[in-house]
Amino acid sequence: MLKTSVKIMWNNNDITKDLEPFLIGMTYKDALSGESDVVELTLQDANHALIENLPPRGSAVNVTVNDFNFGSFELDEITYSAPPSVMRVKANSISQTSALRQEDLSKSWENVLLSKIARDIADASNVELFYQADYDPTITRAEQGEQSRLSFLQNLCVDNGLCLKVSDNKLIVCEESSLEAQEPVATLTWSDVTRFDATATLNEVYQKCEVNYRHGQKDKNFSAVATDDTKSTGRTLRINKRVNSQAEADRLARHKLREANKKEFEVSLTLPLNLRLLAGVTVDLDFGFFSDKWIVDESSHSVSDSGSQSRIKLHKVESQ
Repeated sequence: MLKTSVKIMWNNNDITKDLEPFLIGMTYKDALSGESDVVELTLQDANHALIENLPPRGSAVNVTVNDFNFGSFELDEITYSAPPSVMRVKANSISQTSALRQEDLSKSWENVLLSKIARDIADASNVELFYQADYDPTITRAEQGEQSRLSFLQNLCVDNGLCLKVSDNKLIVCEESSLEAQEPVATLTWSDVTRFDATATLNEVYQKCEVNYRHGQKDKNFSAVATDDTKSTGRTLRINKRVNSQAEADRLARHKLREANKKEFEVSLTLPLNLRLLAGVTVDLDFGFFSDKWIVDESSHSVSDSGSQSRIKLHKVESQ
């Protein structure tokens, strides 16, 4: 019997009581950008009752834990192993048949805002767009090519320093710097965690980033330098990538330096179940050298018959 309240909806039907004798665990995973949310149920099938009637792949799944609803998912994978007879059911926030996974081989855009491309993809995919970034660059030319709508938009967002997430049939574009500016949802100390892992490294860490691009059509050189003010010395990251203005060059330098240095300080925490600690929220950490403001990159929340816990991976917020 689970010690935490879990409610399971299957194709809009409440099957919590039906699954209760079998359910031994539930895990929810989410990431700040680039990955879909996942829910996984682990079921004990001692009498082989479940394997006789496997749930249909493509079914709609909705899970609520302690009144916190994780949204809508599609069952896309079932694994079964014995002995002991255990079935794992994995559901994804992006349907395998979603139009976001569709390829548009000849689709291209010229001289449009990134939000316009995101809107076109959202409308064509029948999902709701939340463009929450203040930055909305003009894209000179973008061609989808042989990739899905989602992969294409993800790459476009990454190139422009934006985060892209799909959750509960919503396409969300945001800026990591804006998320980092949020007030922390909690202050965590040694007494709050059951495990603490941290890394501080100088490997692939840079003091500054230089962008240089010769724009043939405009007959101009665009150059920009971004500096990490916390470092008096260090390596220089050099980028030669198409930009169409000085503003783009300046932003690209800041973005590439920021991305390269995110792994300088990393922390992973395990603690009792805390559903406030989702990807994209900030927390204050009080752990000696690693005391500062941090942002959650990934979170995993597990409920089982032996207890419930959260695991989070964080990187240090850039000094404001």
